[in-house]
Amino acid sequence: MKALLKEAEERLELELVAIERNTFPNNPDAISLKAEAKGGGAYVLASFPIEDQGFPPGSRGYDGTYVRGPNMLRLPRELAEKAFKVIEEAHERTTAE
Repeated sequence: MKALLKEAEERLELELVAIERNTFPNNPDAISLKAEAKGGGAYVLASFPIEDQGFPPGSRGYDGTYVRGPNMLRLPRELAEKAFKVIEEAHERTTAE
């Protein structure tokens, strides 16, 4: 699993393709992202407000997985947050073009 975790971090630096961004009908402040890295590997991520859990206004939680072939890895929170931000930025660049 350590090798898959390392791969998940490294693949964020590659070209991302097929980025999809969605919101949830029951919570429009929650966002999901799906992206594939060129050459293989896919991310499925979510960002959601956590103010109702006692966090300061504007605080968000992050969760995600990295999938490569038959292997699926739940990302640590820090990597899920980083991946979400990198992929969201890439999505914004592609939709602005």
